Amino acid sequence: YPNFCKQLHKRYPNLMKASVTLREFSPGERCEVDWAGDKIEWMDVHTGEIHEAHVFIGALGFSQLLFAWAAENEQSVNWLGAHRRMFEAFGGVPHVTVCDCLKTGVSKVHRYDPDLNPGYTEVAVHYGTAVVPARPKHPKDKAIVEGAVKIVMRAFFFTYRKHTFTSLAEINHALSEVIGRINRKRHTRFNISRLARWSEQELAKLKSLPETPFEAVEWREAKVHPDCTVSMEGAYYSVPHVHRSKTVRVKLTVNHIEIFSGLERVAMH
Repeated sequence: YPNFCKQLHKRYPNLMKASVTLREFSPGERCEVDWAGDKIEWMDVHTGEIHEAHVFIGALGFSQLLFAWAAENEQSVNWLGAHRRMFEAFGGVPHVTVCDCLKTGVSKVHRYDPDLNPGYTEVAVHYGTAVVPARPKHPKDKAIVEGAVKIVMRAFFFTYRKHTFTSLAEINHALSEVIGRINRKRHTRFNISRLARWSEQELAKLKSLPETPFEAVEWREAKVHPDCTVSMEGAYYSVPHVHRSKTVRVKLTVNHIEIFSGLERVAMH
């Protein structure tokens, strides 16, 4: 086969030229999300310890409006909370959300029917968006956010190359300034800024935000102890005695904990 390709390209050299097809999206159709590979370091002024902030990047498909938010880690609570902040910043919800096949979003990778984590499923249902994970090892499936990560992180590190951050709040303030400057800059292909294209053509096409914001949810599994309790976050929560020694699913939110046996809720604290 390599020899066949060699002879084919020798006879038809025009076939060696790569063709580039620009993807076109309708207003409000799509957004793409991902974590940036580069971390932002910040120092705790009280202990002198160096921490790393993980940056969440989101981009709309039509206007390519950008969003960025820094969190202390990439756990499920921050992943879901970043989506809530992103949809609020966009002023609406796109019809399709494309993500990477990360563990906090996709529990089972499949080309046609992937399984989402329960918490991520609740985000999709709450906001009315369809989550479509990109194929593994196919970065072009979410090329917009891949390019957005490079643009945002390059501009951020250049702007604050001589600055030492001391908190996540300071990093997020700096990220909002960088994102605002990029969104207001004239786009080379659109001939207008991302912000203008979003406000004039895409904002009205986005789905409306729900009346109540999404509350971050984390799901875990636990085994009921012989004393009819489960251990979560260093505390013990009681479960009816009929579920002793069984494995149950625990739903953690900011305000309460729910314990499920199958589809039945057996306790709430």
